[in-house]
Amino acid sequence: MKIQSLLYIGFVVFLSLACEKTIPLDPGQTPELYVIEGLITNENTRQQIKVSKSQGFNDVGVSAGVSGAEVVVIDDQGLVIEFSEAQPGVYKSKESFAGEIGRTYTLTIEHNEQRFTASEMMNTMGTIDTLLTQIDPEEQADPDEDGRFYDILVFMTEPQETENFYLVKFFRNGQIENFEGEDVYVFDDVAIGENLSALPGPVYYAVGDVAGMELYSLSRKAFRFYSDLNANINNDGGMFSSQPANVSTNLEGGAIGYFQVSALDKKEVTIQ
Repeated sequence: MKIQSLLYIGFVVFLSLACEKTIPLDPGQTPELYVIEGLITNENTRQQIKVSKSQGFNDVGVSAGVSGAEVVVIDDQGLVIEFSEAQPGVYKSKESFAGEIGRTYTLTIEHNEQRFTASEMMNTMGTIDTLLTQIDPEEQADPDEDGRFYDILVFMTEPQETENFYLVKFFRNGQIENFEGEDVYVFDDVAIGENLSALPGPVYYAVGDVAGMELYSLSRKAFRFYSDLNANINNDGGMFSSQPANVSTNLEGGAIGYFQVSALDKKEVTIQ
């Protein structure tokens, strides 16, 4: 028995050593790319487009914005919305305007003889009827943060005559809560009925906190973008994990990122 055990251990060690392989990394193999983050909503506000560049392998910190770009958005009725640079890499529409459901918006960005375009239609969406609050007894018994054991319950009306996709953002006291960028909340309307009742959110609140929720309509392509993004963020690299893949985009010209056009609904409630 002892000899068999030693042979087995030796075989396992041999396999472990045989599987080891040093793979040198080439930090210069990834070219610098333009990164575009655009959002047009039906809120009457100065809409915003961000332009930056991807970082190198050894770079740290936030990537610097790209200054001096020409940014314009045109809708399918010929309305031209011009953008000006509010701060390095951040471009805002010169005038406030509200996008309209059913309209298609085309973004064009030109910089250093590079040209990027994207088009997206503003889809219909459901509405947040109300947000209610309740104590989560299990969280109250052992809270991760002292005093924070209140759920918000979402009541929503969803149109059934159209296929809809959604992005959801949750806020606490005006700050987005996405667990340090690790969570992206997207869903479609396949599994829900016309009325969504008392669905708890993923964030806990304390008395006096202002709980907020924003609901964005998405195109099918935008839904795929956020689903891909979520999969890559939460890939643990284990042997059963899927291979990391390039996140899909609607941008043409070689940039990465996404030009999002969304109807927006939002609600807030103060925890009493």
